[in-house]
Amino acid sequence: MIELKTKICYLIFGMSLFSAAIFTIPLGGYQLSVFRFLIFAFFLFELIDINRKKEMMNQYDSLMLFWLSYAFISYGWISDTTSWSKAVFFLTVAFLVTRWFHLYFNTYEKIINACKFFALGILLHNFIGWYEMATQDYHWISEKYLMQITYLNTPVPISVFYNPNDFATILSFGFFVLLVVQKETKNKFIKSLWILTAVSSLTLIVLTHSRANLIGILLGLTFIAMIRFGLSYKKIVITLLVLIALFVSLLLTDFGNHLLDFIDLYLSFDMENGSEQQRSVLLKNAFCVFFNSYGLGTGAGNLSFRMLTDGCYSIKAGNVHNWWFEILVTYGVVIFIWYVCNYISLLKVFFLQARRSFLSLNLCAFLICFIIGCISSSSCLTSEPLWCAFALIYASSRVKLS
Repeated sequence: MIELKTKICYLIFGMSLFSAAIFTIPLGGYQLSVFRFLIFAFFLFELIDINRKKEMMNQYDSLMLFWLSYAFISYGWISDTTSWSKAVFFLTVAFLVTRWFHLYFNTYEKIINACKFFALGILLHNFIGWYEMATQDYHWISEKYLMQITYLNTPVPISVFYNPNDFATILSFGFFVLLVVQKETKNKFIKSLWILTAVSSLTLIVLTHSRANLIGILLGLTFIAMIRFGLSYKKIVITLLVLIALFVSLLLTDFGNHLLDFIDLYLSFDMENGSEQQRSVLLKNAFCVFFNSYGLGTGAGNLSFRMLTDGCYSIKAGNVHNWWFEILVTYGVVIFIWYVCNYISLLKVFFLQARRSFLSLNLCAFLICFIIGCISSSSCLTSEPLWCAFALIYASSRVKLS
């Protein structure tokens, strides 16, 4: 029975990459995808199985349960019930996959097998991305979201995601997963396939023009290089902190205008009319909303409404476009601090194992990448594959890694 449940979890992890974009059944305001059907079916399976695995919740399970509980409680003061229900749904999925992966991905071999399922999905997304680049036929994107990318003069890969930034964020995690999978593959042909897919994913990230994710990848690869060259932990930490501070300053100032032509093409930081000026205003508005909530947060699904009505500046979009601020302003200082502490704990676990475990090395690289990369998407809360990715990372931190 446990082996069957583990295999279902593999499917859940792999199908998260396609969420509500392929093979869906409309149910009111929601889309029932294969992934969501598996979540619902597995939940019922767990409920009726009297012999199911029972373990104490760890620090990550506890965070997600508290986070979800706070989202339910916030119904008492939210203004947008539709957005609240969607936020609660995604947090429920996040809690469930975090708990299930902890229970059933409890060995190194199972973690690697899960990575292989995810790698297959990334391979398919690469085919879709290159098909879009060659034909400019965005088959899986609705007109509503297709109109949002017309501001670019060149075609960009999106696959089944809403915009290039979301696609690039998932490809970033997929890139490091592919590095792990190729390391664990003995067949030379399959190994070559994974390496080519990793290179292809990196190229697609560049083509999405997602600057934050590209910077994040560079940070992650820099970390891997420093570990491989045998730098001391102290030097690695100092170097990464300096680089992160530098890149953040580039994202928030016009300093990037002085970079070389290639960087100017893909990492343009012009603050006059670009997205950076808009995001700067969004961050200022987010601070206003946060202080108006007395540090308690706006409540689940209520951020966009409060950004538009309670902010200090007039804006057209309510999403803050920054994962860290989204958590802080929406769910308050307690959950934000708890989340950051868990994130640092994960970094520490994988960082200390990075020299002897290739899996730990790449998971740590992704966590470093995501520090910057998470500010590219308008919201990471609705990303089912990203929640599953972190559920796998949480599970990996609890097992003995080779």
